[in-house]
Amino acid sequence: MARYVIKRIFTSLLRLVIILILLLGVMELAYVLLGTKERHVWEIFTQPEEPTSQLLGAKSGARQLLVHAGLKSLTVVAIAFGVVVLVGYGWGILGGRLRKVGLVHVLSLPFSIIACIPGFWLVTMVSLFTVLLWNRPGFAGEVSIVDGPNFLNLWHAVVLAVPVSAGCLVWQLRAVTGEIQAKAREPYLRSLFIRGHSREVIFYRNIFAHALSPLCRLFEKTLSPMIGALITVEWAYRYPGAGNLLVESCRTGWYEGIFAIGAGISLVIVATAFCREIVEKILVRHNG
Repeated sequence: MARYVIKRIFTSLLRLVIILILLLGVMELAYVLLGTKERHVWEIFTQPEEPTSQLLGAKSGARQLLVHAGLKSLTVVAIAFGVVVLVGYGWGILGGRLRKVGLVHVLSLPFSIIACIPGFWLVTMVSLFTVLLWNRPGFAGEVSIVDGPNFLNLWHAVVLAVPVSAGCLVWQLRAVTGEIQAKAREPYLRSLFIRGHSREVIFYRNIFAHALSPLCRLFEKTLSPMIGALITVEWAYRYPGAGNLLVESCRTGWYEGIFAIGAGISLVIVATAFCREIVEKILVRHNG
């Protein structure tokens, strides 16, 4: 097991390095070779550049700006991804258990309705609401909590997590149910039923137990599209997170912000895939 963990660590590090090299190459191609900037991307390591005053705002420096934006986005991702995993797996397993009555379609219906709302209209409705409430689009950044728990920031994160997680949750729920239904079609299950085993024993000790490994592979499948949706939603809602900062960094050509946020996103995805691989290996050994 230790050898497998070390091997996966080196593989994950190699993936991360390749992604960062590709990111630097794309930045050099877009801004220098095809663009009009004379500053090369590798100068971020030798001669770092501070962000513009518009990006910096009230922050004291680039590090504080990036840390603040990263924590804001991580809160949204934690809420959205947690809901997708818990509800997607929980309701998906329930839909697989009651597969004969088609419960999965009923469970996924409310999230399907939210996911079918065009993103443009969803953003427009929220923008109009914030203009009427705060006289400007986006969240009311001038509101500051000085005493007690800051539930306002948590509420903002929940508002963003709803459109980000809706479509991913529907996919997760249907994918989990689909894996369980595939295992439920195995021919040997009919013999267990004939021998007198109850439906609960057949499901939990055979169907669900053998579906654990395929279900584990679905763990981080929604993370990448979720982060992509978060970048768009953050910028549309004027949320002071890493997604909004990434878009503004691309617009102003701030290499350090693009590379730092790109590296952070890559690290989150690679680390999540690494944890999934370790858990899957443990499950395979336990069931093997």
